[in-house]
Amino acid sequence: MGSYTVVRKFNWYYTFALICRFSFGSLGAKIPAIMYAFIQLGWYVIQAALFGHLIAVYFELSPFFEALAMIGSCLFMGLFALKGMRWMSVVGLVSIPTMIMLCLATAMRSIQDGGGWATVATFSGEETVSFMTAVGLVLGTWIFGASTTVADFNRFARSTKHVIAGCATGLLIVNSFIIGVGAIVGAASQQWDLVEILFGLGLVVPAFVLLTTNLWTTNSANLYSVGLTLSSVFPKVSRQTIMLGIMILASVLSLFKPYEIGAVFGMLTGLSIIVPPLTGIVLVDFYYLWNKQYPDHIENLSFKTVNPYAILAWLTGIGVALAIDIGFASLNAMLGAALLYALIMKASHLKMLSSGDEPLVTHQKTQEA
Repeated sequence: MGSYTVVRKFNWYYTFALICRFSFGSLGAKIPAIMYAFIQLGWYVIQAALFGHLIAVYFELSPFFEALAMIGSCLFMGLFALKGMRWMSVVGLVSIPTMIMLCLATAMRSIQDGGGWATVATFSGEETVSFMTAVGLVLGTWIFGASTTVADFNRFARSTKHVIAGCATGLLIVNSFIIGVGAIVGAASQQWDLVEILFGLGLVVPAFVLLTTNLWTTNSANLYSVGLTLSSVFPKVSRQTIMLGIMILASVLSLFKPYEIGAVFGMLTGLSIIVPPLTGIVLVDFYYLWNKQYPDHIENLSFKTVNPYAILAWLTGIGVALAIDIGFASLNAMLGAALLYALIMKASHLKMLSSGDEPLVTHQKTQEA
């Protein structure tokens, strides 16, 4: 008689794409996986193109050679991801302390050259967004990272405490610090182009070190995560082959200069309403429907192909974000999708997981027979 076993409370080795199978189904999970991969690809292209732009500005390259610099950046940064977690960890150990020190030095130099804290405090950009929109963009970005990318790396953690400590340090402390430094430097210099800001301060060598250490660390993680996600979508294609294909595609997309501020804000706006509904669905499925206990050994499980209710809840969450002006769009999207998904799954008794030859038995926990 077929059965499955719940062996642990948290499944560290489940990537975001694998987690989505429990709520979206085996085929349905490919939809958020592909969407997530393209978002990560966007970040990879933006950061690689920014580094190529840095090289072009410093050496005063023509548009043709700037394009070559951006292409080379896309390919070279990907080499660390191709080598796997060990190489990426080494880069992180070297780059993170260096990046923190350079961020502090850049902020202090910007304040000094820009006229002091009074200039920073009174700065007002030419184009503004509402407070709610700004907070929504930040929340959308954090929700995206916390619910998708983080899952791909937390699977290596030894315990719940390590996951919490890592996320608290990386997301709450370090990420907030870097965002704060960026805001201070931008206000003091009164421009958005990071390359121009650093060169304007005469920080040529620090600019190369800062962007190299920062971009290589995060971009290698982006590409690695894309490889993991698309491996679940195309299981017959090796992760290395997928990553090589993504590097080539990123090289082509970098030619459109995605580092410009309009492209970045456009991507952030899309993220803030597209990704949060996915987060709401996954959280409801894991914490409410499965009571924090997904079955072990996902390779032995048989899932229903598509969960139409999960897709409906996702689209509904996006619609809620677009239709409601009150509050934060990202939170509205997440809560709308989560509420609908919880209600409709409980009411329909839809069963997504089958076990052997038995009837589908999802959302109930059994012990091995």
